[in-house]
Amino acid sequence: MAKRWIRCSNCGQLLLETEFKETVVCPVCGRNFNFQAAVQEDLMRVSNPEHFDIRQKPAANRHIDWILVRYTGRDAVVHIPEMVTVIGDNAFRDNIALEELHMTDHVRQIYVGAFQGCDSLSRIHFSAGLTSISNHAFEHCDRLESVILPAGLKKIFSGAFQNCAALREIYLPDGLETLGDRTFENCTSLEHISIPGHVAKIAPYTFKKCASLTSVTLSEGTTLIDSNAFTECDGLTSITIPASVRIVEKRAFVNCGNLTDITVLSPETDMREDSVYHCPKVTGNGFHVSGTWKIASRWKHQHWNCAECLRPYKSNVWILSQSILRKPES
Repeated sequence: MAKRWIRCSNCGQLLLETEFKETVVCPVCGRNFNFQAAVQEDLMRVSNPEHFDIRQKPAANRHIDWILVRYTGRDAVVHIPEMVTVIGDNAFRDNIALEELHMTDHVRQIYVGAFQGCDSLSRIHFSAGLTSISNHAFEHCDRLESVILPAGLKKIFSGAFQNCAALREIYLPDGLETLGDRTFENCTSLEHISIPGHVAKIAPYTFKKCASLTSVTLSEGTTLIDSNAFTECDGLTSITIPASVRIVEKRAFVNCGNLTDITVLSPETDMREDSVYHCPKVTGNGFHVSGTWKIASRWKHQHWNCAECLRPYKSNVWILSQSILRKPES
């Protein structure tokens, strides 16, 4: 049976209709409105409705979410129906025919594993209304090379783009607030990334095994670089840690074989013991710290006044040897 969706002329709620009557009662506001008038004003159709399992679910503010539960088609190019506000768990999972995806601006959320294993997916036109991408939503989308995320996106959860081996570049919007652990783990082609300042935490394993990553820009506003955030990033040679970062956790940088220079823009930043671990090219000349490194005085480092451990580098910048980052044995 053909499906049409219309908009209630009283409250604006989107309604899916399979029976077309002269008068329709809106389940949200409870008021009647003229179906034919609504059709003339705002009638939309679902293309290939047999491929889309779309169900409604009550949402906040008396509105209804239309969840795309499952897509069963084998089309290379798919346009998400306009009524859909949520792409559900595993909706397209392992659909190897899908190459290009178009979302309308009504889509607000992408749920867990929605496009996981879509090996041929290479182009995505995201919804301008998208606010969150859930766990593993695009994991193992092996042909995805470039992603531009919409300005309104706030949250990306764990492993959302994990194991996207071809992903070279991704634009993260300025308003992004959450970047989950393992988001880009094993994205071996990722070359550069800029983290917006509203992302307070660089979570564990966010960039694990991003072997091609050569450029990382951390913005003012980030406060924590967690353990194993940068693990086996062999392409990374230098990084600047903004003054807003309060803590660089133990083993934040692990097995980054070519990491040479770390510039810390605030002496207040707490570089935890072994925060740089098994990065053999990081030596005393590689640490550049603005101002006086107060953590050393807190630890009462015995070589605080030693010229080999701390010496001027340039105006308001000091160089520290690696030993000063280690808490001495008690």
